Amino acid sequence: MAEGPINFGKPLLYLVIIGCAGAGYYAYTHWPSHYAGPGWDIDFPHKWECSPANDPAFPGGKWVATGPMPNEEHFNGSGWVTVNFHGAIDFNAFVAERIPGGNLENKEDLDIGNKTAMIFQYEEEANKGAGDWWRFQCSAVKRGDAVVIAVAGCQKKFFAENEEMLKKVVKSLRCER
Repeated sequence: MAEGPINFGKPLLYLVIIGCAGAGYYAYTHWPSHYAGPGWDIDFPHKWECSPANDPAFPGGKWVATGPMPNEEHFNGSGWVTVNFHGAIDFNAFVAERIPGGNLENKEDLDIGNKTAMIFQYEEEANKGAGDWWRFQCSAVKRGDAVVIAVAGCQKKFFAENEEMLKKVVKSLRCER
């Protein structure tokens, strides 16, 4: 006796609903914060906020970002993006002039979004003399008429566990003329 075809409709529907609910929750709690400025865009970590900073030292513009680190709820990370207009340049020296302290560590040349770029790190003391050191992961991308520098970091004691996430942030920088 033939019973006919087996119907997987309802069990499959329930699996799809559960999958969509799980994916929606994950996106709600992990989706990066996307920001775009004049000729660039970047994805900062979830719940970070970015706003323009009126800094006369950067006539091309500066945007500052801050927000909670994914694994640590009791402290924030911070970052910034600048647009630095130039003429003919020595790329490495130009970037070093615009980084506090000018000491580029762990420098690596690569392409980001099919543009010449480099990623690097630097350290800075947040409160002079207080011993509160911050470490930053950075990228610099040649845009043609300008160099766009993106920086994201946290307190030095938490940097090792967040390094890969911060590297992903600075590699998400995209530039267009």
